[in-house]
Amino acid sequence: MEKINQLKQIVKSHSFQEIEGMIVDVQTANIILQVYEAINEKNKEKFINQSIDKMAHIAWQLVIR
Repeated sequence: MEKINQLKQIVKSHSFQEIEGMIVDVQTANIILQVYEAINEKNKEKFINQSIDKMAHIAWQLVIR
C-alpha cells in the first residue's frame, strides 16, 4: 500500500516524485490510481505487486484503448 499512498501524495501535491527509481508525474500517478480503484480486490493485489514501471505501462495501455 505504500506505493498507492505515494501515488496519492503525487496527485495531491501536483508534483512529481521518484518511486522505485522511476520518476512518476502527476498524470501517470492519477492514471495508475484510477485503474487501481476500478479493479477488483484480487486484481488489486496482483497490480500492486508489480513494479511501478509495469503498473504505469498497464495503466496507460488500458487508458489508450
